[in-house]
Formats: sequence, structure tokens, C-alpha cells
Amino acid sequence: MGDLNEAACSRKRRNTVRDLNDRNGRWVEGDNELIEIPSYYFQESFMSNTIGDDVTRYCLDALQGRRKLKDINGTNIVLIPKINSPNNMGQFHPISLYNVIYKIISKVLVNRSRRMLDFCIDENQGAFVTGRQITDNILVAYEILNSFKKKNEGLVGSFALKIDMNKAYDKMDWSFTEKMMRKLGFCNVWINFIMKCVTTVSYLVRRNGIQ
Repeated sequence: MGDLNEAACSRKRRNTVRDLNDRNGRWVEGDNELIEIPSYYFQESFMSNTIGDDVTRYCLDALQGRRKLKDINGTNIVLIPKINSPNNMGQFHPISLYNVIYKIISKVLVNRSRRMLDFCIDENQGAFVTGRQITDNILVAYEILNSFKKKNEGLVGSFALKIDMNKAYDKMDWSFTEKMMRKLGFCNVWINFIMKCVTTVSYLVRRNGIQ
């Protein structure tokens, strides 16, 4: 365990950014000032008159159906070695890199859908909805199991069933998603756009900079 902790600490020290050049060419140190540098860099890049206007126009065209979503809906999977000289896929950490324009468009859709999620997702679901926390379900489960231990009398007993559940997204069928949205009453424009998001994506795996 000590060797594992030492390796993790060594990797953290090696990857730690301690100083950067700001826009004036001045070396900056300290966590507070280092946070400001990437924030200003991306704000300046995407809010400039040239790039900002182009990004806004492209996103609006895509949302209004004037551009094909497939053109920007691609994801690069980069394999980062977990150890020196890895020899199997389990020794790589996959990182997904996808288009910033698509990220903006998907964020617009997410923000729009937040207002209706509370009506679409059952109250027993403890995540994905503002105001709900998945930890609430953990606390409820703990209280139920604790009550089992305290019950020592009576003929009617209780039992708990532990079910091995996979992530729903890993087993989701896109045709089911489409039918469910129609059942919930979403309009065709919304359904068609969401289906384009999930069905037009493509993946490229990069290894040593080669795809």
C-alpha cells in the first residue's frame, strides 16, 4: 500500500503546475493567480469579436438545423499510460476529447431540459435533478438496515435484497429513448435533435499521437 501511495504522490508532484507565463510574459506563481490565467485565456479566445461571433453563429445554425451536427460530433479517445511500459488495455486511462462547439450546443440543451426534468424523473431517483442528492438514498438505506437490527420481536420479519445493477446509460437502447420521449410528450423538433446527438457521434482512438 505504501508503494502505491508513493507512486501516486510522485505522479502528482510531476504533473503539478507550479508557475505559468501570463499575457504580459510575467511568471506567475500561487494557486489563486494560476487559476486566473487559463480563465482569462479562454475568455479572451471565445469572447473576442472574431472567434466569439463565429462560435455563436455556428451554434445557432446547428441548433436551428442549418448545419449538420455530425460534422462536429466526433470524440477522440486518448490512451494515457497508468504505468511505465504498459502491455495491456487495462493499464491505460482513456481520456475523451470532443469538440468545444459541440460541448456548447449540448450545454444549451441541458440547460433547457433542466426545467422539465423534475416532471420526467420519478421522485425516487436521487440524482440528475436540481435539489436532489444521490447521498439521500444512501442515508435512507442506512436507516432501513439499522431498523432491521433493532427489530427483535414479532412474527413478521424484514429482509433486504442487494441487486447488482449496471449503469443504465451503458445498456440504453436509443430506440427506447426516442419512444420514451414521445410518450412523455416532447415535440418532434426536440426529439429529432436529441437523437442526432446520440446517434451521429463517432470515435477515434489515438495511440502515440496516431489515430
